[in-house]
Amino acid sequence: MASSDRPYRRRKAPLVDGRMLGYTVHGRNKRRWDDLADHLKISPSELFDIMVETLPLDEYGRPTWYPEPADPDGVLPIDTA
Repeated sequence: MASSDRPYRRRKAPLVDGRMLGYTVHGRNKRRWDDLADHLKISPSELFDIMVETLPLDEYGRPTWYPEPADPDGVLPIDTA
């Protein structure tokens, strides 16, 4: 779908330092993202900005839904006193 075919455009708030995303993603995820934005009656780019600005992070700065990385080989978890 070309950007001119989108039924929803960004709201009137100014876009500061706008950037194009150059990520390659699975087609099914792109379609799902577009469908979600359409359901919410906002543009996909606005939905992305809202998601990033409100993403819950844990105490290490990782998204709360991101799996905890495994310990590197040979490193034992040692608590500091």
